[in-house]
Amino acid sequence: MEFSATKPVFRNHPWFGYLLILPLIFFALLLAYSISPLLFHTLAEFFSVVVAFSLFMITWTSRQYIKNTYLLFVGIGYLFIGVFDMLHILSYPGMPGFFQDHDLSAQLWVCGRYLESLTMLLALGLLMTRWKVKAAWILMLFAVITAFLIPSVYVWGLMPTCHGDEAGVSLFKKSSELMICAIFLGNIILLRRNRDRFDKKVYSLLFGALMCSILAEFSYVVYIQAHDISNIASHFFRILAIFLMYEAIVKTGIETPYNLIFRELAASNVRLRHEIQVRVKAEDERELLIWELQNALLEVRTLRGILPICMHCKKIRDGSGGWTHVESYIRDHSNAKCSHGVCPECMKEHYGEYLGNGG
Repeated sequence: MEFSATKPVFRNHPWFGYLLILPLIFFALLLAYSISPLLFHTLAEFFSVVVAFSLFMITWTSRQYIKNTYLLFVGIGYLFIGVFDMLHILSYPGMPGFFQDHDLSAQLWVCGRYLESLTMLLALGLLMTRWKVKAAWILMLFAVITAFLIPSVYVWGLMPTCHGDEAGVSLFKKSSELMICAIFLGNIILLRRNRDRFDKKVYSLLFGALMCSILAEFSYVVYIQAHDISNIASHFFRILAIFLMYEAIVKTGIETPYNLIFRELAASNVRLRHEIQVRVKAEDERELLIWELQNALLEVRTLRGILPICMHCKKIRDGSGGWTHVESYIRDHSNAKCSHGVCPECMKEHYGEYLGNGG
């Protein structure tokens, strides 16, 4: 008896590989934190910055081929999200050679998360409206927003306090984290409504990234000090979220660009081939109808013009000059056949003697 070894079904699930590396990532985070909390924070945030800039580079170099407005808008927006994350790293207490302040670092973090969540939400809105926006206009929009937000934090002081030296995390920051969670939840709802516009794997990865973003922001709501366990968990979910985003756009865009960048082009080709088949079928049916009509016209024989007919015997002269009876002429020049009968006048004239007085 032979037995065939089969792989477990769960190994083919798209989340199987990620479930294997989650313990490794968590262990690496704990190891970095045990060495230095500043090292842990820098590595976690710097990973996000690298992925954000990579997203922009892939999107910008492929902007002429990307038909999906969501990918185009989000990919360009991550350049400026990465800028805020980089400023957040440099402003974190303990980093040399820059403005170092807990409140400033937290303000830049909130700006980055608001920009990230609203970017995704607006991108899904554009996807639903089917508006085609040029990449240059998207880049200009984010540049204007960033040019306003950075001086608002550094120069004008328009950003409310997010972290006090004695009070810790402010109410504004906690409220902002809850608001950002709500925006990410709105992203999930709209993403599910537009799941048919994404590759199945890309949709799953984007959905996972949004869920991890919600968990990360919620962890920031409950933490009190910068080195609480909830803060470690929030960075863990943040790394996982940006990793899934990397898998969805950057890695997938490099390894299988056909499935991501040219997906809508492939779908258009399928629709075009279907339309061609429909038109070819309609053309064949039209030609068949024309052929049937032509055959019908060939079978139809009509009498036209002036027929020379004898005023006495009623014979008709044909094209050769001969004279034939009306019945023969009609029979030879049309599909009609004649049957003989007697009209009432002729009946009286020729057979009146047989009719009697009652006729």
